[in-house]
Parts: sequence; C-alpha cells; structure tokens
Amino acid sequence: APHPRSSAAGDVKSLLQQHTQAAFGTLPVYEIVSARGSAHARVFEAEVRVGDRLAGTGEGASKQAAEKAAAAAALEALTEGPADV
Repeated sequence: APHPRSSAAGDVKSLLQQHTQAAFGTLPVYEIVSARGSAHARVFEAEVRVGDRLAGTGEGASKQAAEKAAAAAALEALTEGPADV
C-alpha cells in the first residue's frame, strides 16, 4: 500500500510526544504566541512547553507548520543533538 509522504520523515510532533512521555511522563503543550503579516503572507510563531519548561519555538506559514518547527527545535534541544530516527 502506498504510504503518505509525511511518514518518510516521521511526524516530528509524534516523535516529540513519544520522547516527552518516556523521558518526563508528560505531553508537550503547543501555543501560538504570535501571528504577523498580511492575510496572504501570515507568519505564525509557536512555542512548545514540556511541563513548565519552554522546550522550543518555531515559525511557519500555518499554525501547523509553526508547531512542527517548534517540535523539531524541542526534540533537538531535549535530545541534545539531531534526533536519531
């Protein structure tokens, strides 16, 4: 069966969730902290927290993209280096 393109790189938000659950017993919490630009060229900024710790931030053209960028930054910070997938 053909598999979705996103599975090739792995869903970084799922990877972060698995890591934080295993390492900290908690789930990551995402928040969109800003949105700027015109309606046709929005840039969203997301933060992801693990417990009371700010784990990562990211920007993207959609809320989902910003959350994924934040998740990637958090995963890298929490695992101290690029994730081994």
